[in-house]
Amino acid sequence: MQAPLTEIVRGISAVIDLAKGDEEAVKRIDDSPEAVWRSFTGPFMAFPLFLLLLLVGEMRGAGQYGVEGFLLRESALFFLGVFLWPTLMQFVCVLLDREEQWGRYVSLYNWSASIQLTILLLIRVLDSGGMLPGPLANLASIVALGLTIFIVYRIAQHGLEIDALQTIGVVLGDVAIGVALNSF
Repeated sequence: MQAPLTEIVRGISAVIDLAKGDEEAVKRIDDSPEAVWRSFTGPFMAFPLFLLLLLVGEMRGAGQYGVEGFLLRESALFFLGVFLWPTLMQFVCVLLDREEQWGRYVSLYNWSASIQLTILLLIRVLDSGGMLPGPLANLASIVALGLTIFIVYRIAQHGLEIDALQTIGVVLGDVAIGVALNSF
């Protein structure tokens, strides 16, 4: 079930507007069960960017598995993460008494995937193309990581309507899952 172009544009623009401080952007997200499933189009659209990010990067682990095995393993971990975090967030939303906001949160989170991967890919391409000297590339990577965490923070804060401490907990959980998946 693929999302129509208007829904894709609305979802991605809502994430961008939310990151820019427009708290009303969350109201443009359809949080019906069908729309939540369609929002998984976001990570699926981002998947080619993810593959490019791997191919432009160092491909650590490719020697152990070969290029095909490496890409297969990384792809499997990517899709595991795509479904693992929203599933875990169902339980977190129950604990936070935010079950009704889960669909909106997951939709925003999913639409943000293409934005996050585009930022990371841009920096990786500029770095590998020699357009960013070493220290500047490192700084750009840190800024990109900070921006990504900021986007995830805004999505959790306003998508779930939770306070700062709870939002930090959600963001740390997301980071922890990402680190765990990357450690395989």
